[in-house]
Amino acid sequence: MLHFCPIIVSVASALSAGSNTSLLAPAPELASYERLGLATAALPAEKTSLLSYTYLEVGYLSTDVDRFDESTDAVYGRLSIDLVDLVYVFADYAAESIDDVSQGGSSGDVDSDQYGLGVGVHMNVAPDLDVLGEAAWLYSDLSSRQISNLDDTNNGWTAFGGVRWLVLPWPTGGLELNGGVRWTDLPTLLSDDKVISWEAGARAHFIEFLSVGLRLQLQEDDRTYAINARLSF
Repeated sequence: MLHFCPIIVSVASALSAGSNTSLLAPAPELASYERLGLATAALPAEKTSLLSYTYLEVGYLSTDVDRFDESTDAVYGRLSIDLVDLVYVFADYAAESIDDVSQGGSSGDVDSDQYGLGVGVHMNVAPDLDVLGEAAWLYSDLSSRQISNLDDTNNGWTAFGGVRWLVLPWPTGGLELNGGVRWTDLPTLLSDDKVISWEAGARAHFIEFLSVGLRLQLQEDDRTYAINARLSF
């Protein structure tokens, strides 16, 4: 009987050692998973572009009309919705007025309401640089309380090609430069039927969804200045 005691003690010791090993073995593997989770959490979040195409914009613009040596006053708005991260649709409205216009031997103030419905495409060609194109149907309604024979409505269209470049990003936003060329075919009192205009602007994105922009538009002998605020989504 005494001969079996050393054997029993040896077996018990081996089982005890194996049990301790099995309990301690998973510990390094668990630490590895923890380290992997911490490393993943430390990775920077994916950058969100400030060049959004879903937004609501409202602004004020004024055009120096060489033909009448006068300046217009106007308020305008645009609602744009990005559909598939490539194509967007938009709706425009502008209410514009000009004082002391001579027309057909009479003079008076002229009001203009203009509507636009269009579609655009945008493509990212470099970091923070987009190229875009737009086409829109236009409707214009001219009227005057003093000039009795001035009550005109017209249909037309416009096309635009340009770029948007976030040239100077900062932690909460960035400075965007934009511009392009526009072709408009719409009979109005303020311009010829078909005009080509050049546009240049800048936009300060204070935070991701709020920005303020300035725009200059040159068409023939007329110049348009605009300031606007935009909520992006």
